[in-house]
Amino acid sequence: MDVATEDGALAHYAATLELIGDTDPALTALIGRIVDDERHHRAAFAALAERIAADGDAAHTATPAIDPKEFAVIGPVIGAEYGGVLQYLWNKYGAGDCEDAETYFELAVDEMRHLLWAGSYTPGFGQPQAPPLPPEWVAFPDDADDALRIAGELEQRAEGLYVGMVAQAEDPGLKADLERAAGQHSYHRNVLSQMGDDS
Repeated sequence: MDVATEDGALAHYAATLELIGDTDPALTALIGRIVDDERHHRAAFAALAERIAADGDAAHTATPAIDPKEFAVIGPVIGAEYGGVLQYLWNKYGAGDCEDAETYFELAVDEMRHLLWAGSYTPGFGQPQAPPLPPEWVAFPDDADDALRIAGELEQRAEGLYVGMVAQAEDPGLKADLERAAGQHSYHRNVLSQMGDDS
């Protein structure tokens, strides 16, 4: 049923994109990001259905999803996303504009989602380790322009980190999630550039 629901959502978004055409690039970019999520959801549900069909109840047990060596990939990603959450929350309060503050809050929520994606590979490995967080990645902005500059630098670093980690990851599911998050950081850069154009 979940796979069928995702198929319906994908068909809906395809029809919506066709209706919009090229009239609203910001909305088209947002829907493109949502479509990417829906494709990922569909693939995850289809894989789960296959596992349940093959393994029954054993498919639901908490076991390591990846080889322990993949933690060399996951650790820096978790640290970067944690830094992103903190930075966007700082920006929310330092933006000086209610609409910009709301956008920064939405970006912080996206960073939390990325943390969940990376963290979902860790069940069964015992106590989590503290993620590395370079202190220069988080700073309180002096004003709205500084908040926008800091956010742009954060997104550029995060996207670059993900692209590098995609090359190191061996697990296909982890690689797909890293690529997905890299694409969302690219989308965040688009959102930030629109904020800059509005000021």
